[in-house]
Amino acid sequence: MRLCPVDAHATWPLRQAVLRPHQRVDDMALPGDDAPGAGHFGAFDGGALVGVATVAPGPHPRDRRDGDWRVRGMATAPDVRGRGAGGLLLQACLRHVRAHGGRRVWCNARAGVVGFYRRAGFAAEGEPFDLPDIGPHRLMALELDAIAAVVLDLDGVIVDTEEVWDRERRAYAAAHGGRWNDEATRAMQGMSSVEWAAYLRDVVGVDRDPARIAREVGAQVVAHVREELPLLPGAVAAVAALAARWPLAVASSANREVIDAVLDGAGIAGRFAATVSSEEVARGKPAADVYVEAAARLGADPRACAAVEDSSNGLRAAHVAGMHVIATPNRAFPPAADTLALAEATVGGIADVTPELVASLARP
Repeated sequence: MRLCPVDAHATWPLRQAVLRPHQRVDDMALPGDDAPGAGHFGAFDGGALVGVATVAPGPHPRDRRDGDWRVRGMATAPDVRGRGAGGLLLQACLRHVRAHGGRRVWCNARAGVVGFYRRAGFAAEGEPFDLPDIGPHRLMALELDAIAAVVLDLDGVIVDTEEVWDRERRAYAAAHGGRWNDEATRAMQGMSSVEWAAYLRDVVGVDRDPARIAREVGAQVVAHVREELPLLPGAVAAVAALAARWPLAVASSANREVIDAVLDGAGIAGRFAATVSSEEVARGKPAADVYVEAAARLGADPRACAAVEDSSNGLRAAHVAGMHVIATPNRAFPPAADTLALAEATVGGIADVTPELVASLARP
């Protein structure tokens, strides 16, 4: 699913087909479409426009304040519902509002989508009401919190593959002339594939070119996760709950092909607006590069992002990036006490990373 800005006119056919089939396409212009600062967004599946939404400055009908914005005209084609288009569109609207200094977003939600907005943090206000020729609605509003996006590590947060990586590296080293040392496992945690492959050659003594080492070890990990995906308890539900409220990114030290295999295998690839491998930036963790890049791809200030990490090097990286850090300590390779102290919250696992916890991080 691809998301991008569109012209207001491009939203009209879906608005008409989904929201107001009793009216003509030419009658789909809405008040606020041409307001200064208004944003119109489209979700594309291949080349087809399958979802639209509009957000524009507009006073709350019951409690007017500066910084009020209204979401309206949100529509998704019936054949793509359940694939995350609505959530991506809503997050695009919220990012747009934050970028323009908005403080609250409201909408008149059709009765059938009240649950969708509740999951995104909106609260219903007043009693249900009917719009003529359209049906029952609820007024709903969301006070924008200081967190603009959430960035998650992969290994040890979403999927339990830290031990898989360690086993495959050890086996590869043993098969190709290397001698494992007591520091190797922790030293390589958080390194990019370029960095840990060089470590295996230069420190462990593997007699292979680093590019070949990274490719062959990565292929073994991909094969493992495709055969048996070791998702951590509650990972899929936690990702869905967070994605309903914030744009998500992955910032991982894993090879690109491993990231893609895990997210595709778990059926959650569509929940993430961006994914970054540390092999795509200059330095791996504990440098902040992968987190800074993930925030950039989300269009968010790193200081307005929450990060979820399990390892010492990952916690350091997210902290240096300026993010609000949640620790889910890796049980097999627990982080050092000094790095765990960098987290604003520590929980047992990804299942405990709730929207309520994330929203609480930036409160005074």
